[in-house]
Amino acid sequence: MVVIGSVFRPHVAPVKHVVDYIGAFFLTVLLGALVLITSLGGSLLPWASLDVLCLALFASASWQNIAAAGIAFAVGAVIYTFPRRDHQG
Repeated sequence: MVVIGSVFRPHVAPVKHVVDYIGAFFLTVLLGALVLITSLGGSLLPWASLDVLCLALFASASWQNIAAAGIAFAVGAVIYTFPRRDHQG
């Protein structure tokens, strides 16, 4: 180990790294939606419920592109804004 450490000198050129913030955001959204789908689906909500299906749509849209994610977000916002018939109160 000492010989390798003293003899071996790698020639590495400095590289400027670029962080893809938009991609990181959509990956976070995708993973968060998948966690919610797997934790809520089948336990608190039926798998075929509108909430779980909208989360799945949102997750798949965030995976595809920004425009589809915007559409899925708008659809989800409309669904959560309007009252549903199955809830009392």
